Amino acid sequence: MWTRIAVRSVEVRGMHVKSLWFVMLMLLAPWTVAKSLDISYRGSLAGALEAVRQLDPEMKVSRLGSIRDVPVVLDLKQASKIDVLTEMGRQAGDQAELKYSVRSNQLTVVFKEAAKPAVERGLDGSVRVRFGQAKPELVCQTLDVCAIELERGEKIHRLDVGDSRWEVSPSLVGEKETSSLVLIVRPQAQQSRTRLLVSTNRRVYAITLRSTASADDASDTRLSFLY
Repeated sequence: MWTRIAVRSVEVRGMHVKSLWFVMLMLLAPWTVAKSLDISYRGSLAGALEAVRQLDPEMKVSRLGSIRDVPVVLDLKQASKIDVLTEMGRQAGDQAELKYSVRSNQLTVVFKEAAKPAVERGLDGSVRVRFGQAKPELVCQTLDVCAIELERGEKIHRLDVGDSRWEVSPSLVGEKETSSLVLIVRPQAQQSRTRLLVSTNRRVYAITLRSTASADDASDTRLSFLY
């Protein structure tokens, strides 16, 4: 016996919850047809999986990836197992992926790696920005120097700074083929804010430059990028 079940993004071999609506033809399992339940649960995805497994001990569950603490809140009335798993997958979002096969009564949960931050700060005052994912900003001590590191092999075509009270000069680090460009930055005025545009043979950088009000203010030592 076959039926149509509307769920969030389904693979042919099981559920793959995302954002689009799909319709899947699946063979009805006895648990899905005959049983419905009221379920109220608040906790982690791992705990919710165990709760569903207690309702259906024959369901096989496998986990891939590093198990993460994914919060899940379930409050369903007269729900089938498909309904429960679909809602769990919806709440897991980009943190975990649920795939369920009705034919084999098997659930596979793929835990995904946590998204890496767009900006990383080091204890030495360094700042690393994932290019294109955040607006880069460099805070320099007034009348002191800080640096902007470019990717190895990049060549500057044009360099423009909005405020003439900022000195920006290119310098090379390394030898020949292994050398990379570093921009030495020196602000001449306190509490100055401007923008630096750097055009290279690979990309265009738009970097906000900001100088401190005093020597006691927090500042950065260098800015680099992850590509």
